Amino acid sequence: TRYIKFKDNKEILLSDTVGFISKLPTGLIRAFKSTLSEILNADLIVLVADISSSEVLNHIQVTLDTLSDIGVSEEIPVIYVFNKADKIGLATLPTNENKMFISAKNHLNLNLLEQEIKKELFNLKFAASTGTLEKPHRVKELRHTVAKIKTVIRERELNEVKEEAN
Repeated sequence: TRYIKFKDNKEILLSDTVGFISKLPTGLIRAFKSTLSEILNADLIVLVADISSSEVLNHIQVTLDTLSDIGVSEEIPVIYVFNKADKIGLATLPTNENKMFISAKNHLNLNLLEQEIKKELFNLKFAASTGTLEKPHRVKELRHTVAKIKTVIRERELNEVKEEAN
C-alpha cells in the first residue's frame, strides 16, 4: 500500500494487488486470494487489463470470478482500464467514466485516469430524485462490459473474414 498525494493536495492510499490468477496450484491461489482481501475494504477498484493480449477477455473473467470468490461487494465502484491501447490502434477510442483506454508506457490518457479516480473518490454524486448516493460503476456492470467487448471482437473477426473472402 502506497500513500499518494496529488498536485491538488488530495490524498489516497493505493494498494496494488495481483488480479489475474489462473492455472496455479491451489495453495498458491489461496495465498494470492488472501492478499486480495484488501479489496474488501476498497472505496474504488481500478481494474487494469492488457488490451493487446489475445487472452484479455479470459483474464478479465478470471479477475471478476476471483473478486466474486473472495466476497467483494458488487457495490464497490469500478474504473475499467485497458492498458497498451496504443499497441493495437485503440488509443483513439472514446474514453468514458468507467472505461478508459490508456498507455502507461507512453503516458496516454493517464491524466484522464487520475481525474476519474479523484472524481469517484472525492466527488460523490447524489441522485436528485431520491437524495441517495449514486455510484454508477459497479462490479456487476463489468460482466455486461465484458459481453460488449466480446461482441465487438466477434464483429471485427467476421468483417475480416468477409474482407478476405472478397
